[in-house]
Amino acid sequence: MSAKAKIIFLGSVLLILCLQLVFAPVFLLSGAKCALIEGRQGPKIIESPGIHFKWPAPIQRVKIFGTGVKTFRTEPSEVITKDRVSVTLLYVIRWRIIDPKTFCRVAGDLERAENRIDDAVYFELRAVAAGYKYEELGGGKQRYILSQVIERAAIRSRDLPIEIVDIEIEQLVLTPEDKQLKNLRHLPYL
Repeated sequence: MSAKAKIIFLGSVLLILCLQLVFAPVFLLSGAKCALIEGRQGPKIIESPGIHFKWPAPIQRVKIFGTGVKTFRTEPSEVITKDRVSVTLLYVIRWRIIDPKTFCRVAGDLERAENRIDDAVYFELRAVAAGYKYEELGGGKQRYILSQVIERAAIRSRDLPIEIVDIEIEQLVLTPEDKQLKNLRHLPYL
């Protein structure tokens, strides 16, 4: 490698390092987000939108969270109703972070929080659904049943600084065995 090529290579490396030092401490917050800066002096919450500065990565790290309502779809979950009908549910949970600082300390990140919320909701959904018949779960009492699940899941996940805003059942499917039973129940001789 010639002397000129070495100088160009070293200059390029230095330029990249300088640009990283200049732009790494800058981050942008939009209106519906907040940032948690973790550093040696402890966590600091920034909620105002705009351009903000921090020390580079080894000294300070930034976690940005949306403060609006978050939505996630769960995996299909099986519950058993009062009349012993096995139903597979696909539901959506809407939730939001109330206190970002405590949220980061307790939950760490969104994926872990959603897993904990899903566990609490599924546990309570199974418990509440066991007190209602299939027709009630799929019919007119669904909103009432889901409001009970929200209240009970909020108590179960009270250590998380979140609010469960809504639960919506997207799909309610009978297992193949229970489909046959449901069809038989409508026959006049049963």
